[in-house]
Parts: sequence; structure tokens; C-alpha cells
Amino acid sequence: MNLIAQLGISPYSEQDDEQYMCDNQLSHFRNYLNAWKTHLLNASEVTEGQIQDDASTIPDANDRASYEANLGFLLKRNGRERKLVARIDKSISEIDTKNYGICRSCGADIGLKRLEARPVANECIDCKSLAEDAEKV
Repeated sequence: MNLIAQLGISPYSEQDDEQYMCDNQLSHFRNYLNAWKTHLLNASEVTEGQIQDDASTIPDANDRASYEANLGFLLKRNGRERKLVARIDKSISEIDTKNYGICRSCGADIGLKRLEARPVANECIDCKSLAEDAEKV
């Protein structure tokens, strides 16, 4: 299941005569980003509750080791989600300034389909592919 369906949001239906990043599109992506942020913050609260569980009540050494390994995973995931919330906030501020959906590298439109798949994208697919290829080298 993709993210937009998971959040219960319908994909944007583009009209034939619509300009790229018109008010309707910006509103759609603002709602999408806010729903995603709320989802992440709620999941973070659940994770925080799991982290705060007292491990001292686990008498078996193997169970305790499993718990601590899971705790490490939860902390790592929580850190990634915190960074993602910051990127979501940045994307929302770009909506406010009407700079959302524009590639930071070349200035081209990122595209609605790419933004539906990755609403915090800040590069078009061509620039992102070039950057990834450069990282490999």
C-alpha cells in the first residue's frame, strides 16, 4: 500500500486547463504533508511509549537481548522520522512561499506524480538520478 492510500487521501485529479502548482494543487499537497506529519508524530508517541517500557522486568537474558536490539531499531527509526518531519515542515514552508514542486537543482517542475509518491522531493527525477549516480562514483 502506498503512502497516500495509507493516509486516506485521494490522489490529486489534475484538470486539463490547470497550471502547475495552482492553489488547488498547493492545498492538496499541504493537506497531504500535514496528514503525513500527524501520522509520523502519532507513531513517534507510540514508539516513545515502547522505549519507556521498563526492561528490568525481563528476567531471561535472551529476551532482554532481543528487547535491547528492538530498542536500538526503534531509536534509529525515531531519529529518521524526526528528520522526515523537519523535511515535511520545509516542504510546507515552500508551499507558503509558492516554491513547492520546483527542482532546486535545475528549476524545472518536479511533477505531480513524483510529488504524490514522494511529497518532500526537492529535485526532479533527472537531477535526482544524476545526484545518485555521482554518489555511486
